[in-house]
Amino acid sequence: MAISKGIFRTVALKKETTFGTKAGATGAQEMRRTTFDLNLIKDTYQSSQIATHQQIVDMRHGTRRVEGTLNDEISCTTHKDLWAALLRNAWVQGVVATPTPGHLFVPQSGHTNDSFTIESWRSDISVSETATGCRITQAQVSIPANGIATVGFTVLGQDMETATSRYFTTPTAATTTSVASGAIGEVKADGVSIAVVTGAEFTINGNGTTGAVIGSDLSPDVFVGVVEVSGQLTLYMQDKTILDQFINEDTLSLSIQLDEGGSSAHFMRFSMPKIKLGSYTVADVAGEAVATCQFTALMDGDGLDAKAKSVILIEDSRIAA
Repeated sequence: MAISKGIFRTVALKKETTFGTKAGATGAQEMRRTTFDLNLIKDTYQSSQIATHQQIVDMRHGTRRVEGTLNDEISCTTHKDLWAALLRNAWVQGVVATPTPGHLFVPQSGHTNDSFTIESWRSDISVSETATGCRITQAQVSIPANGIATVGFTVLGQDMETATSRYFTTPTAATTTSVASGAIGEVKADGVSIAVVTGAEFTINGNGTTGAVIGSDLSPDVFVGVVEVSGQLTLYMQDKTILDQFINEDTLSLSIQLDEGGSSAHFMRFSMPKIKLGSYTVADVAGEAVATCQFTALMDGDGLDAKAKSVILIEDSRIAA
């Protein structure tokens, strides 16, 4: 009997036209990953009946849903559809000649509500797991000072089915762009480069949930809430500037650029035009003093347009016409 091996597994996805209805079998995109753990989850209920035999008489399945995370290393263009679904907007194409990177932001109105069909295909044992009604509800970004920047996309879906043949026929091959390193790029606070940041983490949370209805074991939708962005910076303490910003409840802007490196001029950049610090702590150690700062990103009501107002702006120099 063959035992499946992860190296023979491929993951592909395609945007659905109708929530919960499988996208067409052609035109899917194969995804890179470090791990992918999408699974069918069912609520279960145990009988509370009391009987003379003094034993449990039954257990039943309830509402089902799909839950999981696609973990990967950040690279240009690779996750563009996932970022767009999370920010509920379409990418604005950049211009190669200028050059101007493509950019994405949370709109003020006309929000999209994308869902995906996602297939996990294990070619070594011919097993397909196809999940439908999948929405991207969160992204957790981690950028170390000396390592590869990573992202974990939370997926919440409606249902899953299995088969012995591949559903997505001939998906587009996965991207091959270079992964981003925290050591190559730039961090800016209020537009000024700072070279003392030792690590950055932030989460874009779309607050997705499922529901339950009588007469069906499926949630009617994957519901989304307010887009929230929060995170943490660690940095060497060299003066009291950021400490005073915390004490005074000031707001500042934050921008983190991740370059491809080498001879490439391409990059991804995450910008938050208005953040407020929620904490500032420093551990008492014999060596270097490192401050940890929790922050929350806010919509900038003074922005001149929807792009400037957005709680977060994502730019990708490879998304260009």
